[in-house]
Amino acid sequence: MAGRPNPFIKTFKKIKNSLIINGFMMPIFNMLFDTAIIYTQSSNTINIANWILIIISVLSVIALSVQTGRSYYVRKLRKFNNLLTTDMWMLFYLLIKDANIFLIVFIGSIMFWPAIYGFIPIAVPFAPLAIDFFAIAGLLIITTDVDENSFYNSILSVLTAIGAALYLAGFIFVTQNPITSKILLLASSPHSLSIWYFINANFNSLNNPVLAMWSFNICFSIFLACGVLATLYSFKGGIFKRLAKQKEILKPGQ
Repeated sequence: MAGRPNPFIKTFKKIKNSLIINGFMMPIFNMLFDTAIIYTQSSNTINIANWILIIISVLSVIALSVQTGRSYYVRKLRKFNNLLTTDMWMLFYLLIKDANIFLIVFIGSIMFWPAIYGFIPIAVPFAPLAIDFFAIAGLLIITTDVDENSFYNSILSVLTAIGAALYLAGFIFVTQNPITSKILLLASSPHSLSIWYFINANFNSLNNPVLAMWSFNICFSIFLACGVLATLYSFKGGIFKRLAKQKEILKPGQ
């Protein structure tokens, strides 16, 4: 693997050598080519993936905080007398709450790239299962009015709490495992690290590829099902319904 040329870079070299690019485009192509070389190196790929895992952990905390603080936002909303201020406050809350969950699902889709399990330590089944719970939460937001129905809002709170707890537990105890990170902050004797060795050996995707692939197969199926259901709802209950309604409005003679 170490001596093999990167196929991505090899393709770019062929394009660079075969295409006739004018003087204006050549500097731009060279810049893109150099950027591709930098970001397709294995070390940089691993660093980017690690940063993505950190970003998801931060977004998970934000999602849980905003969802559990709903009563606070509602109380503040009742204190506003100005309609514009009320609308702006509600828009701000909805953008943080709903958009944040969709952002977690979007960025968290990296958990369903099979090759990623061999590049960086993924907490399995914690991380992919957490993204599934956020995906189900996103599906609930799409298909129901969670802000007007207290029952659906309670379900959303539970899904968000489970998703955040699973992801953070995996991130803290597996990804940030002192054995994995080589920082033995807890080491006073080898015996005090036995639980960390067990966690690292059994829930780290690099050390337990069997569990990693089972986690991928099951969790990806759930993630895919959520995507299919959201798409079907968008077309059947959303776009098609709106088009049919618009057609009725535009009928001649009415």
